[in-house]
Amino acid sequence: MASLVAAIAPQVDAFAPEAELVPGMVQALPTPGHTPGHVSFRISSGGESLLYVGDLVHHPVVSVQRPQWTIQWDRDAAAGAAQRAKMLDTAADSGERLYSVHFPFPGLGRIERASDGQLAWVAE
Repeated sequence: MASLVAAIAPQVDAFAPEAELVPGMVQALPTPGHTPGHVSFRISSGGESLLYVGDLVHHPVVSVQRPQWTIQWDRDAAAGAAQRAKMLDTAADSGERLYSVHFPFPGLGRIERASDGQLAWVAE
């Protein structure tokens, strides 16, 4: 991978895991586990926000209801499970919209918590 990194390095601006990439609008949220350095993003505008979770979640039922279950592509399964559970709890508690490229189109919705504490994906 060193040759790939060398080839793209001049075209990439690195940022800190919790960087505010666009002041007041886009903040990086460290969510390592799926890959080293994996980040999600909180995108805010006009008092609303969206959590873009990248590869943190892969299935709208399994990943949400069983965040401790991992997939073979999580490079650090324990960290991935912990970050997934943390982000899903955050989304359920805040009511923020969440976007996942791996959920059915359009991948936009919310995480809701039932009275028994079980999390569920509610698509828009």
